[in-house]
Amino acid sequence: MNFSTESRVNEIALSHPETWRVFEDAGVDYCCEGGKSLQDSCFHAGVTADEILQRLHQNSELAGPGDTEWISAPHMPSMG
Repeated sequence: MNFSTESRVNEIALSHPETWRVFEDAGVDYCCEGGKSLQDSCFHAGVTADEILQRLHQNSELAGPGDTEWISAPHMPSMG
């Protein structure tokens, strides 16, 4: 994982789905406000970006084969 405090939260979550657990546990919004930097999102959640970066890197070691990188996943055909 190669992110910084300036990385956008939604890009982190889409490229590394295992990070969702870290964001949810810390109260960091990676969905509706996901276009913000990690620094800004952490500030609004009341946690430090450095703490979350550390958790993200630790969590990346636990990623399993079922964790899909949603950015590179094929798109589903539309129903209709």
